[in-house]
Amino acid sequence: NYAEDDILIFPNPASDFISIAVKDILSNEALDYTIYDMNGTRVGFGHISDKHQKIDVSKLPAASYSIQIQSESGHTSQHAFLKI
Repeated sequence: NYAEDDILIFPNPASDFISIAVKDILSNEALDYTIYDMNGTRVGFGHISDKHQKIDVSKLPAASYSIQIQSESGHTSQHAFLKI
């Protein structure tokens, strides 16, 4: 698993977009993300194609969410964010 500061999710809370910032050390590896609601239902997913990726969350209802980042080698990082 990654160190807490290897991947940053901001702003938090978010209204339209969240940004994912990936440290250089991870930028050579393929990364995917999955967004879950608090019931564990997958509500979004995609590929992280840049060190700074913006994800549109504007269509999600206001609530708390979890985003999981996974590398092709199986490392994961879990973060929470609030959609307002």
